[in-house]
Amino acid sequence: MVSMAEEMNDNEFRAHLISTVINQLCSAVSRYRIDQELLKNDDDAAITITAGAGGVDSCDWTMMLYKMYKRWSANKSMK
Repeated sequence: MVSMAEEMNDNEFRAHLISTVINQLCSAVSRYRIDQELLKNDDDAAITITAGAGGVDSCDWTMMLYKMYKRWSANKSMK
């Protein structure tokens, strides 16, 4: 796509594409760093998720977060 932007001589489009790729790369590196940091540490850790104001919606969101973290930890062979 960058070569297509060069052929069209569209510097703004090229800058947008490059910016998008850089943002995706930074995001991937950040996720990798977090994963590596969590995997190298054998210490115990605990996460507390509490529902705030918001009634049923807040409780539902808290349950979704709990399930998400539980699945993530199971995939990473954590308890």
